[in-house]
Amino acid sequence: MVRQEVLERSMAEGEYISFDDVLVKPGYSELAPTEPDVSGRFSRSIRLKMPVVSAAMDTVTEERMAKEMALFGAIGVLHRNLTAERQAEMVRSVRRSGNIVFDPVVVEEDMAVDEIYEKATRLGFQTFPVVRKGRLVGLITGRGLRLAKLSGRGRTAGDIMEKDLVTVPPGTPMEEALDRMHSHRVKKLLVVEGEKLVGLITLKDYEKRLRFPDATRDEEGRLKVAAAVGILPNDRKRVELLCRAGVNALVVDSSHGHSSAVIKTVKVLKREFDIEVVAGNVTDGDGAVALAEAGADGIKVGIGPGSACTTRQVTGAGMPQLSAVYLARKGLEKEGLEVPVIADGGIKGSGDIVKAMVAGADSVMVGSLLAATDAAPGEEVIYGGRKYKSYRGMASPSALGSRAGYGRAPEGVEGLVPYAGRVHEVLALLKGGMKSGFAHVGAGNLKELREKAVLIRASSIKEGQSLPVVMDRKPSKGYNV
Repeated sequence: MVRQEVLERSMAEGEYISFDDVLVKPGYSELAPTEPDVSGRFSRSIRLKMPVVSAAMDTVTEERMAKEMALFGAIGVLHRNLTAERQAEMVRSVRRSGNIVFDPVVVEEDMAVDEIYEKATRLGFQTFPVVRKGRLVGLITGRGLRLAKLSGRGRTAGDIMEKDLVTVPPGTPMEEALDRMHSHRVKKLLVVEGEKLVGLITLKDYEKRLRFPDATRDEEGRLKVAAAVGILPNDRKRVELLCRAGVNALVVDSSHGHSSAVIKTVKVLKREFDIEVVAGNVTDGDGAVALAEAGADGIKVGIGPGSACTTRQVTGAGMPQLSAVYLARKGLEKEGLEVPVIADGGIKGSGDIVKAMVAGADSVMVGSLLAATDAAPGEEVIYGGRKYKSYRGMASPSALGSRAGYGRAPEGVEGLVPYAGRVHEVLALLKGGMKSGFAHVGAGNLKELREKAVLIRASSIKEGQSLPVVMDRKPSKGYNV
């Protein structure tokens, strides 16, 4: 049960609260700053060791970001400002990452070396099983492909493939697979059932499993990923392709989730597809309950708090984010609905994440913090001798494209954020700050945080301001965390 007197009292007086209006009151603790478990949830069945979600924005989340987020114990939501086919390809790329690469990309024995090299460049890897009429006949390695390209020797896959294959049957324990790699001095094993290729085990992926024990994976070791979709029936093809590609959750992407179109879409998705559905965005209990009763497995909360969002300025609509999260959680609790709440927008650092979780969030969605990192797809820009990355709201004029000016007013801006370095460094700083925040109130986990933490009033700073084109300060490692 979430209860915060400062939020209740202020709302009773008609005043609603943002992150900057409150602080978490420190209390007695026996915990070291590294001890708390900050795990949360993204949806009913997707648990996160790191309760952070990368936003479905085209300057934030594509396949590289989604892979890095999942490895760290978080999750990414692939944006939809691209073709349905390309988005589904991104899903497959993320899902192939794990102990075993299921449904590996293969090449035909007669495929030209130049064509294989082009395919490798596009996909970002160079190992391909070779098949002849569906039967496994060889393996192309990165070294073999590069040598063939440089020397000009070998015209087809059959000319350059390795024919002495090391295989294992499905279900082989990983320890046994590693022993087989060692004895044969190979880095890859082909998983074969009869003559049918069913998977590929790589030493690199196993090493990742050891390095990232908290990764967000399914029971077969594959990384989990979510993807944004629009309203049905318009986006039905996209939904079908994403589900076929193995997406773990669909996120109904709307700036106003408490609407008949979003509610109907959630109902159809839950009725016709075996998939987790996260929907939003809402700002109160009524909206959260409406989506949960429609079948949503997770509720996104927040209209207007994001740094690249101008919805409040353009439409006059919105709700201070902390109150919105609290109202959504209280509404769900009142109806006995155990559905995770995702605080979407307004997060400027780890302190805001802690506040959001105290108020009722199970995880948070962030944009600008991650747009500043190496894994974000935004363009790198050198300005005044400093490195920045481009960042824009998905309702900005450039993101809307032809939709802007024809019945749809832009509700976002675009600009630059100071480069922050590697995404895992930023996530580590956020996680460390969250753990310290939990420890400050003696909370070992989220349940204890909500039982023990008390929010108190602080000075107010305006939330949801437009992102400046350039921040006039030297970029620092671990930007704004």
